Amino acid sequence: MRSILATFTQPGKFEAKVQEDPEGIGITQLDFRQLIEIPQRFLTAQACFWTILDKHVGSFGELQQALESLDFPLFLPLNSSVQLKVQSFQSHLYHEGKLYEQISEIFAAQGHAVQEKAPWQLLAEQRGNRFKLFLALGPYPLHHRNYKAESRHGAPLQECLAAAALRWMMSLQKGWQPDHIAVPFAGSGTLLFESWLLLGNLPAFMWNPGAYLENLPATPKATLDSIRKRLSERIHTLPPATLIEKEGDIAAALLLHVANFLKPLSAAPITNSLCADVFQSPPPPGEKILAPLNPPYGLRLSQEGKSRPLDFYRDLSDFLKKWPKKGQDLRGFMLIPDEESLLIVRQKLGPDAIQGVQSFSQGGQHIRCLAFHLNGI
Repeated sequence: MRSILATFTQPGKFEAKVQEDPEGIGITQLDFRQLIEIPQRFLTAQACFWTILDKHVGSFGELQQALESLDFPLFLPLNSSVQLKVQSFQSHLYHEGKLYEQISEIFAAQGHAVQEKAPWQLLAEQRGNRFKLFLALGPYPLHHRNYKAESRHGAPLQECLAAAALRWMMSLQKGWQPDHIAVPFAGSGTLLFESWLLLGNLPAFMWNPGAYLENLPATPKATLDSIRKRLSERIHTLPPATLIEKEGDIAAALLLHVANFLKPLSAAPITNSLCADVFQSPPPPGEKILAPLNPPYGLRLSQEGKSRPLDFYRDLSDFLKKWPKKGQDLRGFMLIPDEESLLIVRQKLGPDAIQGVQSFSQGGQHIRCLAFHLNGI
């Protein structure tokens, strides 16, 4: 977020401030034209919300008054449908169902239908006696980038988590830039596409032509066009890539995903998609290779014929140490599901190869992300 704040395409009258927020990252003192630039670029967030109401509310009567004061024509197109999520914390207005019902009635009186599936997304939060209403800026959730073909991989890594892991790992490299990307266990290609987004400075709006911000009444269309034009001018050349996937049907779908990703780009990098076992694959070309790894674990691991992640990660670590040939500089990260597997990876790769370990949660599972650096010998 700080990198975006420092590189806005549009100048602002104020200096943006980062605030602590229990639910995410809070930003204040933004010009509106800067606010609408954020969802065009933010790759590590699930959503970007605009606070459209922030008032003291101690009763349902006060809640009604607050909502009725909202400038509806500024925030929503006429007679639109909206999806509403309600959260309540430390408040005697604790009944989220009642809050949902009352908010829905007031929006209906303004001609807006609250529905389970709708193009506009609202988040209502009651925290103590403070009520806030947020409007999502951009397709919700943001990490559904729409850069893949329709078919989906059975065990996807959320795009925002992949983006965060890559940004963290690259922050440890002190200016190192790869000349090739290798993605073993490629799946549906998320790690390749997020690597390209990061290294190519690609704005995520390129795959969302569904006109979200364009239809927001408050959006200055000329400003939005200017933002997107300037972001497109900042795109860098994408490095070539090698995708390795063992399952034939998934490997075949990868070609469709790559083609779909490259559609809005003016130049396509050389991309090889191999249906092969990575343990039987030669090292990819290039001298400086980025290798993000999302190995199989859980059900995916049992389908590989392994009973324990520990056994698989032992074999993988032994393989990785020998994979780069002389003169190759291999850097990347590995996602690891448990402490035993993390320990064996540390032991096998050795302390000099470990750059750091970061943790996150996906689907309720604690995942360790280990950054590594290996040189061919």
